[in-house]
Amino acid sequence: MINQTGDQKGFELNRRLAPLFLFLLFFILVVIFRVLYLQVGLGREFEKLSAINRITHRMVPATRGSIYDKNGRVLAGDKPMFNLIKSSARQFFEQQKIEQLSDLLELDKDFLWERARDPHRRSLVENLTDDQRIKFAENSAKFEGVMLYVQPRRVYSYGHLLGPVIGYTGEVSPEELLHRRREGLSQGDIVGKTGIEQYYDRVLRGREGLEWIETTAAGRAIRTLEKPRSIPAQRGDSLQLNIDIKLQQEVAGLFGPDSAGAVVVMEIPGGEVRTLYSHPTYDPNDFVMGDRSRIQRVFEGRLNPLMNRAVQGRYPPGSTFKLIAFMAALRSGEFTLETKFDCPGYFYSGKQRFHCWREQGHGKIDLEQALVNSCNVYFYNLARHLDYGEIVELAEAIEFSEKTGIDLPGENRSQLSSPALLAQFPRGHWTEGEEINAIIGQGYTLVTPLQQARSLAGLVSGKLITPRLVGDQSDFVRSDQQEIVSVELGQKLLTAMDRVTLEGTGFRARFDQQFQPIGPAVAGKTGTVQKTRRREGIEQPPADAWFVSAVPSVDPRYIVVVYLADAGSAARSAAPLARQIYIAMESIGYFDSSPKIRGGK
Repeated sequence: MINQTGDQKGFELNRRLAPLFLFLLFFILVVIFRVLYLQVGLGREFEKLSAINRITHRMVPATRGSIYDKNGRVLAGDKPMFNLIKSSARQFFEQQKIEQLSDLLELDKDFLWERARDPHRRSLVENLTDDQRIKFAENSAKFEGVMLYVQPRRVYSYGHLLGPVIGYTGEVSPEELLHRRREGLSQGDIVGKTGIEQYYDRVLRGREGLEWIETTAAGRAIRTLEKPRSIPAQRGDSLQLNIDIKLQQEVAGLFGPDSAGAVVVMEIPGGEVRTLYSHPTYDPNDFVMGDRSRIQRVFEGRLNPLMNRAVQGRYPPGSTFKLIAFMAALRSGEFTLETKFDCPGYFYSGKQRFHCWREQGHGKIDLEQALVNSCNVYFYNLARHLDYGEIVELAEAIEFSEKTGIDLPGENRSQLSSPALLAQFPRGHWTEGEEINAIIGQGYTLVTPLQQARSLAGLVSGKLITPRLVGDQSDFVRSDQQEIVSVELGQKLLTAMDRVTLEGTGFRARFDQQFQPIGPAVAGKTGTVQKTRRREGIEQPPADAWFVSAVPSVDPRYIVVVYLADAGSAARSAAPLARQIYIAMESIGYFDSSPKIRGGK
């Protein structure tokens, strides 16, 4: 009885456990079939997904086009540079990791952390040294999201000689991206920031390429794949400037460290700019290299090295404006070269007394003599007897108040003192006193050195000429363009300006201290701009100095303009400096086929 009862209990237990065993068996079979399905049925799909996760693409930067001077010398070109960049601009980093990276590469921690947090910037470190590059390569696995990237670096062969003209490149800013999306730009791209680099950026930049790479889970590149097919980068087009770097070097050497000014040398009638120099200047390589200490010194520079004085600086023209008054008087038909006025050394307008620069006066002189000796009183009389509208009309004809149209960004417009201009000011009222100041280049008239060159070119050639750093005038000449002045009037101006350098205020532009003629025959005009004291009790500030010229004086081929800030008398500063420029031009070969003067007209 006892054994039977035990068998019944065992059977009852097995009967109750049977469903559990069946469930477990079913579950095991389901798992086995699921694994087989995933491994066999979906294996290829997972293999594709795995490949996608470890294959990515990266952009290949285009080599920027080179920039050459007129003789083929390289002014700007690209060299490979090793950079550290973020895998994406919005890549998140822990501060501890950035500090470790800065310690490894011996970099400023605050500077690197600031760049790492910037969501609009991909670049972390530019231009790694060989030692830094090796250290990072050995430790790259520790810095997820940081990539070593080979990128072309812009190198400016002549540094500070062309800073404000050639400009520099840098990473595209959020503002630039906003306005230039249609150009295909993206974060991290390098674009021209100023100067020629900015103006011709689309020409120079080229087109980025694309390549497919295999990466580790941390995003470190392993190899470049042959498939999918890569798209090669397209190099940008090169540019040849009209600038002669040899002449530019000679001009730069004439300026002292504490001086400020600008020089323009323009060929006519083509408008090719051979020299465009602004002083003080800066080295664009400092901006490309990201040298913060040097960049800071540039921004804090007392004389603003970033400013291109030749195209952005606006200054009173002083007595160089008498060239326009001279031509307006002849053009009106009411005056001739023989028209005379007396200069006792002063002139009255109402109760106000105006002085000539020569206290004892020039006596009774004609129009040509007045220009040769830069007689203020003669031109005061001219202001009284000549309708100022004639001067405004001629200034408009040579587009004095317009931009010159040079192929550079940031050019400033010149300004002509006139009744229309004063009407824009509160209580502005045009009086004879305003006209007297205006006719000798004081008052409200402001002009850039480049506009001085263009205006003089228009007066001596009779045609509007557009200054060009790339190409020539041929694309800018209007078929319906009328002569500004006749050839006859232009010749009269050149003759008078030739006398300025033979016997007048521009004597030192043509003769050395031993009274020996040096360089080519020169047609020129000085301009000394007196300044007023800002407040009582301080010393009279030194005058600014101009010398504008056409060389040679017979059939001129070049316009040379010199502007010097705080230099004093133009006859003793700007004119002698201009002579040194002519000597340099002559030694380079600019006047080989031109007539020269050696003592006498």
